[in-house]
Amino acid sequence: MPPKPGLLTVLRNRDFLALWLSQVLSQLADKIYLVLTIAIITDYFQRPGESINGWVGAVMVVFTIPAVFLGSVAGVYVDRWQKRTVLMATNLLRGLLILALPAGLWVGQALLGPAGGFIALLITTFAISTLTQFFAPAEQAAIPLIIPAGQLIPANSLYTTSMMGALIIGFAVGEPLLALANHLLPGQNGPEWVVATAYLLAGFTILGVRTGEKPHPRHDEPLHLWQDLREGFSLLQKQPRLRVAVVLLVILFSVFAALAFLAVRLAEVMPELNTAQFGYLLAVAGLGMGVGAAILSQNHREPQGGSLYRLGFLGMAICLL
Repeated sequence: MPPKPGLLTVLRNRDFLALWLSQVLSQLADKIYLVLTIAIITDYFQRPGESINGWVGAVMVVFTIPAVFLGSVAGVYVDRWQKRTVLMATNLLRGLLILALPAGLWVGQALLGPAGGFIALLITTFAISTLTQFFAPAEQAAIPLIIPAGQLIPANSLYTTSMMGALIIGFAVGEPLLALANHLLPGQNGPEWVVATAYLLAGFTILGVRTGEKPHPRHDEPLHLWQDLREGFSLLQKQPRLRVAVVLLVILFSVFAALAFLAVRLAEVMPELNTAQFGYLLAVAGLGMGVGAAILSQNHREPQGGSLYRLGFLGMAICLL
């Protein structure tokens, strides 16, 4: 008799357990890296009395560009590549980029002054965001490869819950963790080592994962990028509900990006916080998202006419006003 689907059954699967641990470490590293960038800006680039808005805006733009322009393209490539290899390589490369960041800042400042150091930070952020566009679809595609169909619901539920948990925990512990690393390793790039270690551990955790992947049936064929993209857009045209869901997700992530920008500014002007502690505000926002998801999960009725998401967006607008 096959085991009943549930979280314990899913976590007994060693391959999924390794994949899940890698996801948690990678998600935490993503959030703590954002805290690290703000700390670097306040320590190296922001002048006394100057608002941090311009610096943070540039980082946010650079971080978002790959998601907008490379997300779909990355999915096409990941569909043809071994998911295990993609997951391991993207995590290890992101870890190495973080380790190289102090040297990049030094070289940039030596060549062009503070502007050169900031350019080095932007290049590193762009590279990390680009690698993340390959990591995310590979991770989602790997779950059904190692989990039986009857256990996909608890596996996907754990995956989504972990994303929410990493959002809350990563931003909440980011600043204290980096401050502790700075205290324990003064002058030794302790904060960078914290973020890099999380990425590297996420990469090495994937080493033991067996996905049972077979060569892609089109692996040896030439890549027809635009044709594959057109197939995806064609699917969106044929599925109105899927199209609406994608548009709403884009809007929602845009709102959260704006909220992150706002949180940095609020932390800067609030006397109780320093700028690098903006993660506390985002952690509370993540907690609210978790509470909302828990409430929504208790409502098994399908909303009619999109009333639920309209109510949600209206509520967010009122709160922000």
